[in-house]
Amino acid sequence: MTPFGRFCARVCLTTGAALLTASAPFSVFAGAGRTALSYQLDVSRGKVPTMPTVKRIVDIIASLGYDQFQLYTEHAFAYEGHETVWRSCSPMTPGEIRELDAYCASKGVELVPNQNSFGHFGQWLQYSKYAHLAQSSELRSALCPTNAESAALVASLYDQLLPCFRSRLFNVGCDEVQGVGQGDYLDFLSKIHSLVAERGRTMMFWADIVLEHPETVARVPKDAIALNWGYDAAYDFEKTTSILRRSGLRFYVCPGTSAWCSLVGQTTNMLINVDKAVAAGMKNGAAGYMMTDWGDGGYVQPWIVSVPGIVALADRLKGVRHTPQSLASRVDEVLGFRAGEALAEMGVLDGLVRLKSGNDTILWRMLRKGRKFGKIPETKKDSETGASMERMREVFAAWDLALAKADLKNAPQWAKDDFALLKLLRDALEMRVNGEHERVVEEIRPKYAELWLRQNRPGGLAESMVQNFSETLPAGM
Repeated sequence: MTPFGRFCARVCLTTGAALLTASAPFSVFAGAGRTALSYQLDVSRGKVPTMPTVKRIVDIIASLGYDQFQLYTEHAFAYEGHETVWRSCSPMTPGEIRELDAYCASKGVELVPNQNSFGHFGQWLQYSKYAHLAQSSELRSALCPTNAESAALVASLYDQLLPCFRSRLFNVGCDEVQGVGQGDYLDFLSKIHSLVAERGRTMMFWADIVLEHPETVARVPKDAIALNWGYDAAYDFEKTTSILRRSGLRFYVCPGTSAWCSLVGQTTNMLINVDKAVAAGMKNGAAGYMMTDWGDGGYVQPWIVSVPGIVALADRLKGVRHTPQSLASRVDEVLGFRAGEALAEMGVLDGLVRLKSGNDTILWRMLRKGRKFGKIPETKKDSETGASMERMREVFAAWDLALAKADLKNAPQWAKDDFALLKLLRDALEMRVNGEHERVVEEIRPKYAELWLRQNRPGGLAESMVQNFSETLPAGM
């Protein structure tokens, strides 16, 4: 049996993934009392898409029944008076957001504003103008909740951002805040809630901090919408959604595409993650579901790697629990060309290395660390730490076979470019394995830049190349 065949059998056993169709379709509407289906695209960790790119993404998600769309924002909106923060990232302008808002509405999709407002504020706090608002001189990723200027800053941002949207929802983020006591966190969340309410919006927020201390969930304003995220196949959505149900808060369940920090996706993890998220959400009365798609590490993966996850969530809510094979066929149907099997098979390549990782993959680590990783991979027996050269040759052979299964003759140019990037990543990794780090810099970077600029703005490109295609990964990355 091939590696992909073994994977298919394993997923079917793990998830019970026989193809199931519910007796009635699952309706997805934006109206009160209906269950929402949202997609969030990260535009702050590297790629800010061009307008044609983001509109094409809207077309695809709308065809699948998604009725909400968010652009995850830290600093990628052109706030007047804050040019220092966003100048280098090629941000979305107010005019572009208004244009996109109208385009989304024409497709039956609500464009929901998104601005992280507490943690993940490092893109601002690195500059002297804002440094005094940091939690501390050591913790410069979060705003200081007890500094009155912190709330004043986010209020001023809201006054520029929110008028560009017709949506009455607003995702304020507030996830992964470090170095802040639970009491101070809840107090600042309450201040943010008041700012949002004063502007006629309903606050959405990431629920990870309050879920770490379930006894504090009761202090969250009752009209807020909690976003319950978890991206690992082992994440316990049943436990966390039960906590939120008992609290009386409305909540969305938020799995992930498993595309980021992967190069080629993580099909196994994604399918299990989606299945658990939907099962728990249905059992505990979720108000909505959001497929999250991140760009950690310079957003090196092409967007097409996210499509299987986007399709899987939409179909699971319609009663279809996909096998890998059925998902591949469905991806072909959605895209209008043959790519699903290739994507599914590339999504299991990391498993061939037989080394464990966390929220990223070994192949991704190998690519970005260069000489710092040492000889990649270490030539050892399979029973020892490291991956043998023989095993890596197996990875590259399987990667080539997967790429060959895509039929792109009638595919649009963006898809051809995305598959060209998948081939480029494969070649870059092989250069790493062979110790040819200079070639990665000299040959891969120019081709990567060309592909990036066909669909995305120039902001973030230089940093992405430094993070992924240097001879050695810089310290701190």
